[in-house]
Amino acid sequence: MATYGSWQATIQNEFGDILPGSEVEVFLESTGLAATIYSGRTGGALANPFFADPNGFSQFYAAPGEYRIVATDGGSGFTNTWRYEEIGAILSIENTQIANYLANANLNTTIVNQEGFGGGQPAAGVYGYDMWKGDTLGTRIEQVVENTEVINESFTISWVGGTGTADVDGTTGLNSGDSFTLNTNTNFSVIIPTDATYIVVNKGDFAIPFPVIDFGVELAKCEHHFRYLTASDFMFNGHATATDRLDCSVPAPTTMRAVPSLVTSGSASDYNIQVGGTVTACTSVPISLGLSGESIFGVRFAATGGVSVSESGVCFSANANGFLAFNARL
Repeated sequence: MATYGSWQATIQNEFGDILPGSEVEVFLESTGLAATIYSGRTGGALANPFFADPNGFSQFYAAPGEYRIVATDGGSGFTNTWRYEEIGAILSIENTQIANYLANANLNTTIVNQEGFGGGQPAAGVYGYDMWKGDTLGTRIEQVVENTEVINESFTISWVGGTGTADVDGTTGLNSGDSFTLNTNTNFSVIIPTDATYIVVNKGDFAIPFPVIDFGVELAKCEHHFRYLTASDFMFNGHATATDRLDCSVPAPTTMRAVPSLVTSGSASDYNIQVGGTVTACTSVPISLGLSGESIFGVRFAATGGVSVSESGVCFSANANGFLAFNARL
């Protein structure tokens, strides 16, 4: 059974006068949204906002996290605000990456979107926002979580908004705040309503507030699985190993989870090489050399003529359609 931490105060104005019946509102600091609060340590519905008693005393219970609490006296209009009030065990910034087993799960104000997805429901098996693809029915979105440590442990899933229920690793029909058990130490699937935001899968039998992570950290988590370079993102130095090619080394900003496959536009005309002052169109799409492991990628750009063995040059996109992607998705 879930247990919750408590917050309590006697509502007073700046002169110390008690303000009975003041309205008390509770918000998550992480999202600014109204928090779910409870009347007792083990639960029980409590409206948000609620009202202090005739003696000005107010109390509520909530899951561990940081909260903004605003008390307003209806008669005088006096307002008192408490910021970053810690309730229960607080997740330090060092632990936020493991607090939520999902990546790119805000899906509201901060979204990693390397491929420029326009929103809505992705087709079955097709990725939209980073880490999220259409489920097998094409009616919800799915993230496969890389995992090697979970064996028979209790977890909770939660989200904001969203129409419908979630499925996790074969457990179906989960509502926000529901707990479930994972009996696996392998990767697991999370399927969620497409319009859900602030999605969290955390250990334990109660939901935690959405842990905010710096965008750069979130991007690195996504690039661990997939890195996308638009036409304006790449111009790499290359070295000619024959008269019809330049071989380039492309460093990764973060180590990928596995040696990736190379994805291109599919059209050779989208790519060029340049040696000296001569630009030459590629005769085939770039290919992976398969020699570079998980953090340095070898890519070959092929062209006819204009290249001498051991010459150096650059490889780049010929137009807005040229891109390179490195795919190590689950």
